[in-house]
Amino acid sequence: MTTVVDSSSSTDITIAGDWDASAWNTFALAAGADGHIHAYAWRNIFWRALKHRPHYLIARRNRSITGILPLFDVKSRLFGRSLISVPFLNGGGILAKDDASAAALLRHAQGMMHHHGYRYVELRHRRDEPLMANLVSQRQRVAMRLALPENPEVLFESLKAKLRSQIRRPVKAGARAQIINGSNIVERDIESLYRVYAESMRDLGIPVFPKSLFRETLRSFGDEAWLVIVWLDGHPAAFGLMIGFGAAIEMAWASSLRCFDRLSVNMLLYWEAIRTAIDQRYQVFDFGRSAIDGPTYRFVTQWGATPLSLPWYYLGSKENIPDLSSTSARFPLAMRAWKALPTPIANRIGPMIARSLP
Repeated sequence: MTTVVDSSSSTDITIAGDWDASAWNTFALAAGADGHIHAYAWRNIFWRALKHRPHYLIARRNRSITGILPLFDVKSRLFGRSLISVPFLNGGGILAKDDASAAALLRHAQGMMHHHGYRYVELRHRRDEPLMANLVSQRQRVAMRLALPENPEVLFESLKAKLRSQIRRPVKAGARAQIINGSNIVERDIESLYRVYAESMRDLGIPVFPKSLFRETLRSFGDEAWLVIVWLDGHPAAFGLMIGFGAAIEMAWASSLRCFDRLSVNMLLYWEAIRTAIDQRYQVFDFGRSAIDGPTYRFVTQWGATPLSLPWYYLGSKENIPDLSSTSARFPLAMRAWKALPTPIANRIGPMIARSLP
């Protein structure tokens, strides 16, 4: 275990190992972690599936945990080498019980940046942090969240008639939803979700993650992970992968095949996901990240979800901080080129690209 003493606050900063997993999760829940992003499981999931080296920092005072900061070493041909908390997810950053611990973690991350030559450190917070008010920040996205009632029928009846009709439409066409807990996942379930995911991402012009990422996520989160697959005519038409932690559950990934759009299979997918979340006694359903007034935002608001700002803070020179906006000039051309690829080729080379696009 590597230990650095921050003499200005008498705070010990250590690098977490698997022996700290239980204590890490206990602290995260007690400190108000907003969903699964601060769960220790991601440390090994991203290392095993994507080869991003983790640096999970723990702040301690008098041997008690007072703060945590999950960081990943991300190497990108587009954006250079950076430390990100947490890549690919809709949050992260420092979680601490007091300002002294938060400041010590921030100083340690800054020291790592200078010592190891990272271009920047990205902290994906889910609320404004006064401690970071002077840092460069980006606020391009929001998380869309829905407070859940105790009874799914209460929510269903509150939806507009058009949406209720769209939920029923694929059922009338013969669609059925399969709900699988992460502890019961078998390889054919992974194959089914990946068929949908890979074709959908190719059609959107987005490189795919490797199959191992979904396998590792479902198996690592186990009872707190849920896979929803919508079947139609014997084929998987849509899938959603949900992860719970504490009171909240998030739809981490979801896709549907374009050829089934006319039957609104995605509406059935989300309804079954929300119904499952209510049945499992979660209090908040997180639809994930979207741009204000974008297509995803408009889709989600019809379910009654409300936005939560996602301020991302940066350490480093302003010129080194990337513009991750989807309106960046280089992305539309690359997306059009990707759409033209046959799916097998996109699946083969996609993971090499996707892992460097956090």
